[in-house]
Amino acid sequence: MKINDKLTSILLLCLELVFCQESTHNQTQTTVPGIVQPPSTAATAAQSSEAVTEGSVNRNEGTIDPILQRSRIARLQALREHVLASLGWTSPPDIDSATKDRLLRRLSTPVFVSRQRHCYLPACDLPMVDLPDYMNRSIWFDTSSRNIRYYFTIPTNTDPNLEIKSASIKLHLKRRQDCPCAYDRDISTSRLHIKMYQYRRPIRSHSRLRHSNMRLIDAKMVTWEGSRWVSFRVTDAVRRIITRGRRNGGFEVQVRDMEENSIDAKTVIDPTVCSFVTSYDCTESDVENDENEEVEETNYSPVLEITSETTTIIDLTQHGVGEY
Repeated sequence: MKINDKLTSILLLCLELVFCQESTHNQTQTTVPGIVQPPSTAATAAQSSEAVTEGSVNRNEGTIDPILQRSRIARLQALREHVLASLGWTSPPDIDSATKDRLLRRLSTPVFVSRQRHCYLPACDLPMVDLPDYMNRSIWFDTSSRNIRYYFTIPTNTDPNLEIKSASIKLHLKRRQDCPCAYDRDISTSRLHIKMYQYRRPIRSHSRLRHSNMRLIDAKMVTWEGSRWVSFRVTDAVRRIITRGRRNGGFEVQVRDMEENSIDAKTVIDPTVCSFVTSYDCTESDVENDENEEVEETNYSPVLEITSETTTIIDLTQHGVGEY
Protein backbone atom coordinates (compact mmCIF):
# COMPACT_ATOMS: atom_id res chain seq x y z
CA MET A 1 0.00 0.00 0.00
CA LYS A 2 1.63 3.24 -1.15
CA ILE A 3 1.08 6.21 1.15
CA ASN A 4 2.21 9.65 0.01
CA ASP A 5 0.54 11.99 2.46
CA LYS A 6 2.11 11.98 5.96
CA LEU A 7 -1.13 12.84 7.78
CA THR A 8 -2.95 10.05 5.96
CA SER A 9 -0.18 7.66 6.93
CA ILE A 10 -0.47 8.53 10.59
CA LEU A 11 -4.26 8.17 10.43
CA LEU A 12 -4.02 4.77 8.80
CA LEU A 13 -1.48 3.67 11.37
CA CYS A 14 -3.74 4.68 14.24
CA LEU A 15 -6.61 2.78 12.65
CA GLU A 16 -4.44 -0.27 12.24
CA LEU A 17 -3.39 -0.10 15.88
CA VAL A 18 -7.04 0.06 16.94
CA PHE A 19 -8.26 -2.77 14.76
CA CYS A 20 -5.31 -5.03 15.45
CA GLN A 21 -6.56 -5.42 19.04
CA GLU A 22 -9.30 -7.70 17.73
CA SER A 23 -7.14 -10.79 17.87
CA THR A 24 -6.27 -10.10 21.49
CA HIS A 25 -9.89 -9.69 22.50
CA ASN A 26 -10.89 -12.83 20.63
CA GLN A 27 -8.27 -14.77 22.58
CA THR A 28 -9.58 -13.36 25.84
CA GLN A 29 -13.10 -14.23 24.78
CA THR A 30 -12.34 -17.92 24.42
CA THR A 31 -11.00 -18.12 27.97
CA VAL A 32 -14.16 -16.73 29.57
CA PRO A 33 -17.12 -19.12 29.52
CA GLY A 34 -20.47 -17.85 28.39
CA ILE A 35 -19.19 -15.04 26.11
CA VAL A 36 -20.90 -14.72 22.75
CA GLN A 37 -19.83 -12.82 19.68
CA PRO A 38 -19.90 -9.04 20.19
CA PRO A 39 -22.91 -7.13 18.81
CA SER A 40 -22.37 -5.09 15.68
CA THR A 41 -24.44 -2.05 16.47
CA ALA A 42 -23.92 0.93 18.76
CA ALA A 43 -27.40 0.45 20.24
CA THR A 44 -26.47 -3.01 21.49
CA ALA A 45 -23.31 -1.52 22.96
CA ALA A 46 -25.33 1.02 24.89
CA GLN A 47 -27.59 -1.74 26.26
CA SER A 48 -24.57 -3.75 27.31
CA SER A 49 -22.98 -0.76 29.02
CA GLU A 50 -26.07 -0.39 31.21
CA ALA A 51 -25.51 -3.91 32.45
CA VAL A 52 -21.99 -3.18 33.60
CA THR A 53 -23.22 -2.28 37.03
CA GLU A 54 -24.52 -5.83 37.42
CA GLY A 55 -21.13 -7.31 36.64
CA SER A 56 -18.09 -7.35 38.85
CA VAL A 57 -14.65 -8.86 39.03
CA ASN A 58 -14.38 -12.24 40.63
CA ARG A 59 -11.57 -11.49 43.08
CA ASN A 60 -11.28 -15.11 44.24
CA GLU A 61 -10.76 -16.57 40.78
CA GLY A 62 -9.08 -13.51 39.23
CA THR A 63 -11.39 -13.52 36.16
CA ILE A 64 -13.59 -10.77 34.71
CA ASP A 65 -17.34 -11.10 34.94
CA PRO A 66 -18.78 -12.19 31.54
CA ILE A 67 -21.27 -9.31 31.47
CA LEU A 68 -18.52 -6.77 31.95
CA GLN A 69 -16.36 -8.48 29.32
CA ARG A 70 -19.19 -8.51 26.76
CA SER A 71 -19.82 -4.83 27.39
CA ARG A 72 -16.20 -3.94 26.73
CA ILE A 73 -16.10 -5.93 23.51
CA ALA A 74 -19.39 -4.42 22.33
CA ARG A 75 -18.20 -0.88 22.92
CA LEU A 76 -14.94 -1.58 21.07
CA GLN A 77 -16.86 -3.02 18.14
CA ALA A 78 -19.18 -0.01 18.06
CA LEU A 79 -16.17 2.29 18.03
CA ARG A 80 -14.63 0.42 15.12
CA GLU A 81 -17.83 0.60 13.09
CA HIS A 82 -18.18 4.30 13.82
CA VAL A 83 -14.63 5.01 12.59
CA LEU A 84 -15.16 3.01 9.41
CA ALA A 85 -18.50 4.71 8.70
CA SER A 86 -17.01 8.16 9.26
CA LEU A 87 -14.27 7.47 6.71
CA GLY A 88 -16.59 5.76 4.26
CA TRP A 89 -14.77 2.46 4.52
CA THR A 90 -16.10 -1.06 4.83
CA SER A 91 -12.96 -2.69 6.23
CA PRO A 92 -9.83 -1.51 8.03
CA PRO A 93 -6.68 -0.75 6.02
CA ASP A 94 -3.89 -3.27 5.66
CA ILE A 95 -0.49 -1.76 6.45
CA ASP A 96 2.64 -3.83 6.09
CA SER A 97 5.08 -4.11 8.99
CA ALA A 98 7.83 -2.04 7.32
CA THR A 99 5.52 0.91 6.71
CA LYS A 100 4.12 0.66 10.22
CA ASP A 101 7.60 0.74 11.81
CA ARG A 102 8.62 3.68 9.63
CA LEU A 103 5.55 5.68 10.67
CA LEU A 104 6.07 4.86 14.34
CA ARG A 105 9.58 6.28 14.22
CA ARG A 106 8.21 9.55 12.84
CA LEU A 107 5.67 9.91 15.60
CA SER A 108 6.64 11.78 18.76
CA THR A 109 7.62 9.49 21.62
CA PRO A 110 4.71 9.10 24.07
CA VAL A 111 5.50 10.05 27.64
CA PHE A 112 3.86 9.83 31.05
CA VAL A 113 4.26 12.85 33.34
CA SER A 114 3.65 12.58 37.08
CA ARG A 115 3.58 15.62 39.38
CA GLN A 116 4.64 15.55 43.01
CA ARG A 117 4.72 18.16 45.74
CA HIS A 118 6.94 17.66 48.76
CA CYS A 119 7.18 19.82 51.85
CA TYR A 120 10.21 20.28 54.10
CA LEU A 121 10.43 21.77 57.58
CA PRO A 122 13.58 23.53 58.81
CA ALA A 123 16.03 21.24 60.57
CA CYS A 124 16.49 21.91 64.27
CA ASP A 125 20.04 20.58 64.01
CA LEU A 126 22.61 20.66 61.26
CA PRO A 127 23.67 17.44 59.54
CA MET A 128 26.86 15.73 60.73
CA VAL A 129 29.05 16.14 57.66
CA ASP A 130 32.74 16.67 57.00
CA LEU A 131 34.47 19.26 54.88
CA PRO A 132 33.69 20.91 52.54
CA ASP A 133 30.04 20.77 53.66
CA TYR A 134 30.76 21.24 57.36
CA MET A 135 28.79 24.05 59.06
CA ASN A 136 29.58 25.71 62.39
CA ARG A 137 26.67 25.08 64.73
CA SER A 138 27.49 27.85 67.21
CA ILE A 139 27.49 30.44 64.47
CA TRP A 140 24.44 29.06 62.71
CA PHE A 141 22.27 28.99 65.84
CA ASP A 142 23.58 32.25 67.31
CA THR A 143 20.64 33.57 69.33
CA SER A 144 22.11 37.08 69.44
CA SER A 145 21.66 37.46 65.68
CA ARG A 146 18.74 39.60 64.52
CA ASN A 147 18.33 37.38 61.46
CA ILE A 148 16.91 33.86 61.20
CA ARG A 149 18.66 31.03 59.39
CA TYR A 150 16.91 27.98 57.94
CA TYR A 151 18.44 24.73 56.80
CA PHE A 152 16.23 22.31 54.85
CA THR A 153 17.42 18.74 54.30
CA ILE A 154 16.91 18.64 50.54
CA PRO A 155 17.97 15.42 48.77
CA THR A 156 20.04 15.52 45.60
CA ASN A 157 18.47 13.89 42.56
CA THR A 158 20.35 13.96 39.26
CA ASP A 159 17.67 12.05 37.35
CA PRO A 160 17.48 13.77 33.93
CA ASN A 161 13.75 13.02 33.81
CA LEU A 162 13.13 15.09 36.96
CA GLU A 163 12.23 18.77 36.59
CA ILE A 164 11.72 21.21 39.45
CA LYS A 165 8.69 23.26 38.47
CA SER A 166 8.48 25.57 41.48
CA ALA A 167 9.76 25.99 45.02
CA SER A 168 8.76 28.47 47.70
CA ILE A 169 9.47 29.11 51.37
CA LYS A 170 6.43 30.18 53.39
CA LEU A 171 6.86 32.15 56.59
CA HIS A 172 4.10 32.90 59.07
CA LEU A 173 4.06 36.38 60.57
CA LYS A 174 3.05 36.73 64.20
CA ARG A 175 0.04 38.73 65.27
CA ARG A 176 1.19 42.24 66.04
CA GLN A 177 0.67 43.32 69.64
CA ASP A 178 2.63 46.55 70.03
CA CYS A 179 0.24 49.06 68.42
CA PRO A 180 -3.46 49.60 67.57
CA CYS A 181 -2.80 48.97 63.90
CA ALA A 182 -6.46 49.12 62.96
CA TYR A 183 -6.48 52.83 63.86
CA ASP A 184 -2.98 53.69 62.63
CA ARG A 185 -3.15 55.72 59.43
CA ASP A 186 0.62 55.86 59.00
CA ILE A 187 1.31 52.70 57.00
CA SER A 188 5.06 53.20 57.43
CA THR A 189 4.80 51.82 60.96
CA SER A 190 3.35 48.53 59.70
CA ARG A 191 5.30 48.06 56.46
CA LEU A 192 8.17 45.59 56.57
CA HIS A 193 10.82 44.72 54.00
CA ILE A 194 11.57 40.99 54.29
CA LYS A 195 14.51 39.57 52.34
CA MET A 196 15.34 35.94 51.65
CA TYR A 197 19.02 35.10 51.11
CA GLN A 198 20.84 31.88 50.25
CA TYR A 199 24.35 31.12 51.43
CA ARG A 200 26.64 30.29 48.54
CA ARG A 201 28.98 28.23 50.74
CA PRO A 202 28.40 26.54 54.11
CA ILE A 203 29.17 28.75 57.12
CA ARG A 204 32.34 27.59 58.83
CA SER A 205 33.52 30.94 60.20
CA HIS A 206 32.20 34.46 60.77
CA SER A 207 33.86 35.58 57.56
CA ARG A 208 31.26 33.66 55.59
CA LEU A 209 28.47 35.73 57.10
CA ARG A 210 29.42 38.55 54.76
CA HIS A 211 27.15 39.56 51.89
CA SER A 212 29.74 38.30 49.42
CA ASN A 213 28.75 34.77 50.49
CA MET A 214 25.02 35.50 50.25
CA ARG A 215 22.72 35.53 47.25
CA LEU A 216 19.48 37.54 47.39
CA ILE A 217 16.74 35.13 46.31
CA ASP A 218 13.54 37.09 46.88
CA ALA A 219 12.29 40.14 48.77
CA LYS A 220 8.83 41.45 49.62
CA MET A 221 7.34 44.55 51.12
CA VAL A 222 4.50 43.39 53.37
CA THR A 223 2.00 45.04 55.66
CA TRP A 224 2.30 43.68 59.18
CA GLU A 225 -1.04 44.15 60.87
CA GLY A 226 -1.99 40.60 61.76
CA SER A 227 -0.88 37.01 61.43
CA ARG A 228 -0.53 35.84 57.84
CA TRP A 229 1.56 33.68 55.52
CA VAL A 230 4.16 35.22 53.24
CA SER A 231 5.65 33.21 50.37
CA PHE A 232 9.11 33.63 48.81
CA ARG A 233 10.07 32.06 45.49
CA VAL A 234 13.29 30.02 45.71
CA THR A 235 12.90 27.86 42.59
CA ASP A 236 16.32 28.56 41.07
CA ALA A 237 18.11 28.06 44.38
CA VAL A 238 16.40 24.70 45.03
CA ARG A 239 16.91 23.58 41.45
CA ARG A 240 20.67 24.16 41.77
CA ILE A 241 20.77 22.00 44.90
CA ILE A 242 18.60 19.11 43.73
CA THR A 243 19.33 18.67 40.03
CA ARG A 244 22.81 20.21 39.80
CA GLY A 245 24.28 18.93 43.04
CA ARG A 246 25.31 22.36 44.36
CA ARG A 247 26.12 22.79 48.05
CA ASN A 248 23.23 23.42 50.37
CA GLY A 249 24.41 26.37 52.46
CA GLY A 250 20.98 27.15 53.88
CA PHE A 251 18.86 30.32 53.85
CA GLU A 252 18.73 33.49 55.92
CA VAL A 253 15.84 35.91 56.48
CA GLN A 254 16.39 39.58 57.23
CA VAL A 255 13.70 42.09 58.23
CA ARG A 256 13.90 45.86 57.76
CA ASP A 257 11.46 48.70 58.35
CA MET A 258 10.62 51.44 55.86
CA GLU A 259 13.83 53.28 56.75
CA GLU A 260 15.87 50.08 56.30
CA ASN A 261 16.52 49.78 60.02
CA SER A 262 17.21 46.24 61.14
CA ILE A 263 14.40 44.50 63.03
CA ASP A 264 14.77 41.31 65.03
CA ALA A 265 13.20 38.73 62.71
CA LYS A 266 12.30 36.52 65.67
CA THR A 267 9.78 39.15 66.84
CA VAL A 268 8.03 39.08 63.47
CA ILE A 269 8.18 35.47 62.23
CA ASP A 270 6.81 32.45 64.07
CA PRO A 271 9.54 30.01 65.17
CA THR A 272 10.18 26.49 63.97
CA VAL A 273 8.39 23.76 65.91
CA CYS A 274 10.91 20.95 66.18
CA SER A 275 9.70 17.42 65.52
CA PHE A 276 10.97 14.12 64.22
CA VAL A 277 9.22 14.76 60.90
CA THR A 278 11.26 17.12 58.70
CA SER A 279 9.61 16.28 55.37
CA TYR A 280 6.31 14.92 54.11
CA ASP A 281 4.35 14.43 50.92
CA CYS A 282 1.97 17.36 50.51
CA THR A 283 0.76 16.48 47.01
CA GLU A 284 -2.83 15.97 48.12
CA SER A 285 -2.87 18.48 50.97
CA ASP A 286 -4.34 21.93 50.66
CA VAL A 287 -1.13 23.90 51.16
CA GLU A 288 -1.50 26.35 48.29
CA ASN A 289 -3.49 28.84 50.27
CA ASP A 290 -3.68 32.50 49.52
CA GLU A 291 -1.07 34.51 51.38
CA ASN A 292 -3.75 36.71 52.94
CA GLU A 293 -5.78 33.76 54.24
CA GLU A 294 -5.21 32.42 57.71
CA VAL A 295 -4.33 28.73 57.78
CA GLU A 296 -6.14 26.82 60.47
CA GLU A 297 -3.14 24.99 61.86
CA THR A 298 -1.37 25.12 65.18
CA ASN A 299 2.02 24.56 63.59
CA TYR A 300 3.17 27.79 61.99
CA SER A 301 6.67 26.56 61.26
CA PRO A 302 8.29 27.78 58.04
CA VAL A 303 7.84 25.31 55.22
CA LEU A 304 9.61 24.73 51.93
CA GLU A 305 7.25 23.48 49.20
CA ILE A 306 8.79 21.90 46.11
CA THR A 307 6.70 20.94 43.08
CA SER A 308 8.39 18.61 40.60
CA GLU A 309 7.51 16.57 37.53
CA THR A 310 8.93 13.23 36.48
CA THR A 311 8.73 12.30 32.81
CA THR A 312 8.66 8.60 31.90
CA ILE A 313 9.21 7.65 28.28
CA ILE A 314 6.90 4.87 27.11
CA ASP A 315 8.60 2.29 24.90
CA LEU A 316 6.03 1.30 22.27
CA THR A 317 7.88 -1.89 21.36
CA GLN A 318 7.60 -3.17 24.95
CA HIS A 319 3.84 -2.55 24.97
CA GLY A 320 3.15 -4.62 21.89
CA VAL A 321 2.80 -1.72 19.44
CA GLY A 322 4.21 -2.53 16.04
CA GLU A 323 4.20 -6.30 16.62
CA TYR A 324 0.93 -7.01 14.84
